[in-house]
Amino acid sequence: MATAVMPVLPGISPLMPAAAASKYTEVNQIPALVGIKQDDWIKTGGLATGKMQFTKLGSNHLQIQQQINLNRFARAAIEQVVERKLSSKTNDVKFRFEVKKQSDGTFSYLLFDEGNNQLLLSGPVKVMVGAGSNSRSQQLEFKAPLVKMHVTIEQAGKDIKGLAKYYIGPVPIPGNMPFSRL
Repeated sequence: MATAVMPVLPGISPLMPAAAASKYTEVNQIPALVGIKQDDWIKTGGLATGKMQFTKLGSNHLQIQQQINLNRFARAAIEQVVERKLSSKTNDVKFRFEVKKQSDGTFSYLLFDEGNNQLLLSGPVKVMVGAGSNSRSQQLEFKAPLVKMHVTIEQAGKDIKGLAKYYIGPVPIPGNMPFSRL
């Protein structure tokens, strides 16, 4: 996840045994994120070093503005999936990642290259919540046909810490993206 989501790019999971897959339940609204409110900024590291802002955060719409520096694996993976080059000549990129509830009750995601306001990816997405989620720790998956993003968020006092992992098809993208409140 784009994200992200992301954010940043929603990822795809490797093939999992049925027992592992059952740890997540599809939900019909975006859950409140542990320790995160609308307009909060988080700093990111790993695959995408930079910052992100949750500009919309509700049960039917999630939007994250991203200002990040991608590592070479993340940039190559994104360009491979979208089948084109990103607008930025450097690895400093700006994305907008959204998850929206549709009129039929399903969710879709959109990933925009903010450098040229071009839609890079869109499609259906399932919002999944992990069985062990509670008021201090949360596991989410944003699962699309091509990509999947697995996110873990933990409240640590007044701060939050988290980790996002991404997958393209059955293959995990090397590395991950740790994050905390900015």
